[in-house]
Amino acid sequence: MLGRISDFLFDLLFPVSRFESKLKGSTRYREKTVTQWKRQLGLRSATSNKILESLQIFDGHRIRGLIKAGVKSNPDIFLAENCFISRFGEAGKSGEVIFYEFCHAAEGLKRIDDPWRAASLPPGSRIVFVDDLIGTGTQSLDFIKTRLSSTLQSSHRPCLFSVCGTPRGIKAVRDHSTFEVVCALELEESAFNYYDGSNKVFSPEEKQQIQELNERLGQNFFVMGLLVAFFYSTPDNTMPFIWNDGVKFQDGHGRNQSWFALLPRKS
Repeated sequence: MLGRISDFLFDLLFPVSRFESKLKGSTRYREKTVTQWKRQLGLRSATSNKILESLQIFDGHRIRGLIKAGVKSNPDIFLAENCFISRFGEAGKSGEVIFYEFCHAAEGLKRIDDPWRAASLPPGSRIVFVDDLIGTGTQSLDFIKTRLSSTLQSSHRPCLFSVCGTPRGIKAVRDHSTFEVVCALELEESAFNYYDGSNKVFSPEEKQQIQELNERLGQNFFVMGLLVAFFYSTPDNTMPFIWNDGVKFQDGHGRNQSWFALLPRKS
């Protein structure tokens, strides 16, 4: 009873509606649905608000700023003779969006709209493939090994540029491929992994509650407490209760439910 009264008072003082303008930074947010999403969590209001406060949505302005910073910090790559920029991944995926943003943020760089044309580039070319996030590095490595490696000449110098990435994923790509990696923003565990012991945003009890809920909704690939979204989509490395819309699960009372995601992931 005291907990419900406390939550009622907390919601009066700190309504979740104040997060509406922030959430509208994502094209996946359905207007005025944050209260509906919060109601499913079964968490204390203070914890729910911490989640909403911690969630970072990368809009176009921030992405372009990170791209500019990444280019400026790596002149040996981007000012190299015969440096070409292309998307990473299949057409219609996140790499294509970042390629568009890259072309506007770093004008003057040579580009190839079709990454499969990389094979025809001059020997010794520096080819930078751009994407939004390196999570575990598993998906990045799979695409490199199964698709890109066969299209590149042995003399080509490939690089994967990512707007942001986890230390584990960055290391995996560097260690298990011939690609150099440039990451504009490294998602350090103490600041971005809300499950990690070094991150103090949530108490140990809150971390356990959040992890247990996410496990019921389908654990993310990184098994990591990321709260990151981009304006066009939400990566599957982020906590599932943010993006896993419509997934069937059992609530804390054993009842079958369908999850209403805050920022549904674009497939």
